[in-house]
Amino acid sequence: MFNISSRLYRSIVLSFTILFFILKVQAKVVVPMPFYSHMVLQRNIPVPLWGTAAVGEQIELSFNGQIKDTVAGVDGKWRIVLDPMVANGPLTLTVKGTNTVTLTDIYVGEVWNCAGQSNMDTRLSYYQTNNPTWGYADTIANATDSLLRYIDVRYTILKRNVGWNVISPSTAGGCSATAYFFGKALQKKLGCAVGLLVTAVGGTFIEGWLDPATTAADTNMVMPNGLTTVGDQFNQFITPVLNYGIKGTICMHGEQNAGDTLTAPLYGDRFKKLITSWRKDWGQGDFPFYYGQITMFNTKAPVDSFSPRVQIREAQRFALSLPKTSMTVNVDLGTGTWHFPNKYEAGRRLSLIALARDYGYDTLEYSGPTFEKLGVQGNKAKLLFSHRGLGLKMSTGTTLTGFYIAGANGVWYKATGSIVDSMVVLTNASVPNPTRVSYAQGKTSYNLFNKNGLPASPFNSDLQCWSDGVNQIISIPETSNKTLGVPDFSPATTTSGLPITYQTDNASVATIDSAGLIHLEGAGTCHITAYQSGDSTYRSSVTLSQTLTVSNPLPIAFLPLTVTKKNTVAVLHWATLTEQNNDHFEVQRSIDGISFTSINNIASKENNTTKIEYGYIDNAPSKGLNYYRIKQVDKSGKVTYGNVVTINFTSYDHTLKLYPNPAKEIITFSFYAKEQGVQVVNIINARGVVVKKLTINAILGENNQQISLAGLSKGNYFIILNNNTLNISSRLEKL
Repeated sequence: MFNISSRLYRSIVLSFTILFFILKVQAKVVVPMPFYSHMVLQRNIPVPLWGTAAVGEQIELSFNGQIKDTVAGVDGKWRIVLDPMVANGPLTLTVKGTNTVTLTDIYVGEVWNCAGQSNMDTRLSYYQTNNPTWGYADTIANATDSLLRYIDVRYTILKRNVGWNVISPSTAGGCSATAYFFGKALQKKLGCAVGLLVTAVGGTFIEGWLDPATTAADTNMVMPNGLTTVGDQFNQFITPVLNYGIKGTICMHGEQNAGDTLTAPLYGDRFKKLITSWRKDWGQGDFPFYYGQITMFNTKAPVDSFSPRVQIREAQRFALSLPKTSMTVNVDLGTGTWHFPNKYEAGRRLSLIALARDYGYDTLEYSGPTFEKLGVQGNKAKLLFSHRGLGLKMSTGTTLTGFYIAGANGVWYKATGSIVDSMVVLTNASVPNPTRVSYAQGKTSYNLFNKNGLPASPFNSDLQCWSDGVNQIISIPETSNKTLGVPDFSPATTTSGLPITYQTDNASVATIDSAGLIHLEGAGTCHITAYQSGDSTYRSSVTLSQTLTVSNPLPIAFLPLTVTKKNTVAVLHWATLTEQNNDHFEVQRSIDGISFTSINNIASKENNTTKIEYGYIDNAPSKGLNYYRIKQVDKSGKVTYGNVVTINFTSYDHTLKLYPNPAKEIITFSFYAKEQGVQVVNIINARGVVVKKLTINAILGENNQQISLAGLSKGNYFIILNNNTLNISSRLEKL
């Protein structure tokens, strides 16, 4: 019995050993989409690469002077992260296991995810054949740019256009038109390779692009008409490329939901969730997310506030409250269909944002006038706009068009408007006490631009929703930020006088009584929905939904920060009306309006209920544009940020200067750094090979550093400084 069992045991072990050997031999190293020859990898960040192999197989990856190794896990998956790299190429990548995968003609540069639906998805060839006025046949025929590349994720999955394409007359037609003009503008300015990761798919609802965690958290999600599942597009087209290194995302979306009355009122909340969840899923922090506002199309009334299209545009405008977001306005590009053909301008406007906010072109105006505040003086409505650029102007005619004003009765009247002292001033004899303003929110002409040639965004000065019945208006006030302790308030009103039905989806945050008053119960977020069903006179309104955010009372009441220039210093002043448990203030400065650095701490004077003045003098402001803000910290560690103000000092020359040049042994180079920290210095020979690399600790402002040229042969070299905020170079001749 023992001998039989022993032989059987040995036979089983031998069989499994042979089977394991066969499986191991068959399990080759695989590098999946989006890793192909001709790809572009994102510079200046850690770059993840991944794939599959046999369980336990040793993997070695070589690229750009780096050699990394790992072992495939029990699921057969492996992952390697390359160290940050400067712009470079062409390069070769090899992955070795039991077999070797070789990818060639790879560049390190800038990579952007190009997301959304048809206005990002439609290709240059679509407009070549379907629009004789805006056909891009000449663009395709002359498209020769070896440093501009794209991959279409959907077409790669479908095996129609697999892998990365180098832009040429034979490949350009398959590239997203909007993404092409965006990428072309960046490549021309930056001089490095630009990669376009096109994930857009036409005809898709936003619900299809939400990630699993977001959809799982909303078990009673209202679905668009005709949609039965959520998250399909995310799973198909985003999941395969998640964690591929990118600079940011550009997006054109909203048209599909603009045709759906059920989900248009909810678009704003879902769009914000999409941005937030993608950033979390990608694992790169709050990467830039820039998007295009939908165009004007198929509206009915001069102020068509009930239209889902208007609700989508307003939702997109409100998403600007998220960090590192910006929006282009495309209202002037509409041509009567959703697929407006002027993709050149759509892509160019998106590129202005990236150049201004991410690549150091900080004097470049990247947005049209954006509504900020409404003030009333007698019968005049005065509007303040940001992004005025070189000043406000009318694109056509001699009077402003597209503006309507209303009083407390909610009836809209066409406004007479003019531009006075960088503000828009509106009047109408029938509105002695204006309370609301609407611009370009319906079937009307509109002509407010800045002198940089960018159009103003459509807007309503409050949130409201019209039905298509007679004088039937439901208005809901701004409830995005309320504080515990405020009195109960009515969430909505209607001019018809008919009863309104209310609903809240989180009673721990807010409840609504039978009289229609909101009671704030606790800190958090919920959605307040108002609906009026109508009667024989008034037809029903679409449902109006608003996000309600409730927070605990803040320990301080700020007055705005101001800053003035006095010779070479910046004088800051702010005040508080009340202080409770306040610990201190941080004075913060930035040179890009995004990354702020603390330059001084100022202690709170004491708890008080009277006005207290504070001040600080910055004796060393950066040359160029300076951004200041106050960070208030209470005794529990909670923080509040005040307003941001700017002041401009003479700009430095952002170039790299070398002397002596030519040089034999040592050179000195000088440059201006926008922030202190580590700068990477590369010396590259005429063949594009990095022959020397070092890091320096730069200070904010002017820097002077020396480099030894020992070991370098005679000839021409390039010295390149590069990090997230600096990318400058200069030619050197070694004697």
